[in-house]
Amino acid sequence: ETRGRLERAMHPLQILIVSAAARVSSLLPRPTALQIILPPFVTMLLAPIMGNMMAQVAFESLFILSVLDILAGAGNAWVIEHNFSSHVLREGVAKKLMNLIMVCCAYMIDVMMAAGLDLSSMPIPIPDGSVFISFCVMFCLMEVTSMAEIWAKSHPDARDTPIWKMLAQGKEAQQ
Repeated sequence: ETRGRLERAMHPLQILIVSAAARVSSLLPRPTALQIILPPFVTMLLAPIMGNMMAQVAFESLFILSVLDILAGAGNAWVIEHNFSSHVLREGVAKKLMNLIMVCCAYMIDVMMAAGLDLSSMPIPIPDGSVFISFCVMFCLMEVTSMAEIWAKSHPDARDTPIWKMLAQGKEAQQ
């Protein structure tokens, strides 16, 4: 009923323009999560990633997992361990920013390879566009591992599981 009143109040030319705009907007691609969250100038810089579905999924996954890891760590410290520290939170955010810088470096290597950088002398063959995705996947695995450690801290009975023992061995080997 509201639509009918609106159409009666509109000039026929206005109705034609509105319906044409609705048809055109239905043909346009829907924005991705990154395009909605990030400012336009950042999405412009990321345009080559936006054209590659695998790179886009890898970057969006890294972004989402990084935010979830920060939220999980802060939530665990605040609610379960009752020792929330803004200093530790800042350290965590700084580490995420360093990961982002490394991903940007990997992106630049891919751009240089696309522009003609010859890496054929490398001991391992590197396909074009794979450095960025590889770094994103590596950091995604790190985020998942970090969240698993946070989960295990909040569930003490989980420390006896084989996966937790494997994570603990890996952490001891690093130190």
